[in-house]
Amino acid sequence: MIRRTRLEANLTQTELATRLGIAQPNLSAIETGRRKPRADLVARVLSETGFELDAVRLGEEARPRYLYPTLAETAAELAECPSGPTPDGRSRYLLVSLFLEGYQRCERAGRPGLIAAEPGPTGHAGWDAFMGGLAEHVAYHDGLQCPRWVNGPGRFSPCFFFPLDTPSVRAAALSESPPAFARRSVFIAAGALGRA
Repeated sequence: MIRRTRLEANLTQTELATRLGIAQPNLSAIETGRRKPRADLVARVLSETGFELDAVRLGEEARPRYLYPTLAETAAELAECPSGPTPDGRSRYLLVSLFLEGYQRCERAGRPGLIAAEPGPTGHAGWDAFMGGLAEHVAYHDGLQCPRWVNGPGRFSPCFFFPLDTPSVRAAALSESPPAFARRSVFIAAGALGRA
């Protein structure tokens, strides 16, 4: 809920964290479920993002359709995620892992909505290509129609890209990368995608 309200308010994690007087990594931990927010913080988040808290009893039909991050939301998070202290990209790949976990947990009927909207630029050509490969890969394995945007400009890397770039992973990535990624010059070991 906090991530969704922040995104709907068009705020970055850094902007909202500054408004709340907390560190950006703490806000990230709350949004990803690694840390539970206090009730007063939730109220402040809602206030800062222009939302109100209403007590509503939800029926089966009234539940929000997407409880999991979309690929477009994941790309937005990648765009504001610093490359960080890990030169192999693991901090960015954690966001992808969270998307994949949500995708697998989502009911089958809701999965097309998680990949339908075209992700914005991440600020890195390799990650932009990765987003196209990921949408194509999960669509293929779920028997879904592939979104048109996956073949658009910027969805193919101009040079080899390894999202998890450690020497031990490179060899496996070169030999195991699924076709949806390899055709974009993106190389990832099949095991890094879980069950997708």
